[in-house]
Amino acid sequence: LCAVIISVWGWREVFYFFAVPGILLSIAWYFMVADHPSRSRFVNQAELDYISEPAGTGGTGTAASNTGRPEVRSFARLDAFIRRREIPQLETRRQVFGSWQIWGSALSYCFQLGVSSVLLAWIPTYLMTVKGFSVMNMGLVSAAPWVGAVLGNLLGGYCSDRLLAGRRKPGMLLSALGTSVMMYLLINSPADPLAYGLLLMATGVVLSLGFSSYMVYPMALASKQTFPIANAIVNMVGQLGAAATPFLTGLLLDSYGWSYVFSYLAIGSFVSFVLLLTIIEPVPRTAES
Repeated sequence: LCAVIISVWGWREVFYFFAVPGILLSIAWYFMVADHPSRSRFVNQAELDYISEPAGTGGTGTAASNTGRPEVRSFARLDAFIRRREIPQLETRRQVFGSWQIWGSALSYCFQLGVSSVLLAWIPTYLMTVKGFSVMNMGLVSAAPWVGAVLGNLLGGYCSDRLLAGRRKPGMLLSALGTSVMMYLLINSPADPLAYGLLLMATGVVLSLGFSSYMVYPMALASKQTFPIANAIVNMVGQLGAAATPFLTGLLLDSYGWSYVFSYLAIGSFVSFVLLLTIIEPVPRTAES
């Protein structure tokens, strides 16, 4: 869309066009989102009871449990590899801040979100200066990883919930290792817009397979009271990686070249994979347990 707007009108008009949805959404937010769930017409009584229920009283169990159906498939080998086991719940903030499971997943997310931010911040420049693409081709190809990201997020979440009975680590591991491979392939990537666009779309799919799991993973570790801070730690460290990696990319480009950038991202994704190997796959607690 930006490429079309720039080609037809100019770069300033991009900001005008994208200001409009923000204004409209803020109006919709004002009328549709209540200050408290009890005042919202979109919240039913069962949801309100769960939200209002004090932590630790049992009730409907945590949202991290699987869909309530007994596991049919045998995942013995997979569970041994991902180190699936029951662990004590993180009941206090001190326990959350002292948990390697939280920090390990956060650091892994840091490297993965760094790759994502480089695709957002630097790929358009790379396509125009290195590949020699026109503005229109640049816009189309730059959109490819985000089309792939939508598909990857949906596919990763579906596989985690439906095929793997709520296991989160497999998608995260596959995403980290696969992203490392995709970064290596981008070093000697084709100059044809279609071929490069397909490669970037595949990169987006692989990169996003485990993204949704990073936000869900702390659910099986923390209580309802401590989940917000556990989730915030994972997201905070991830966003720090998203902020730092484009800057480091600039430093690498000043002294070296794009091959070093993609190599650095490949190494970072592999480090993410190793970090994930050090954390466990917690068994979700149910109301009965």
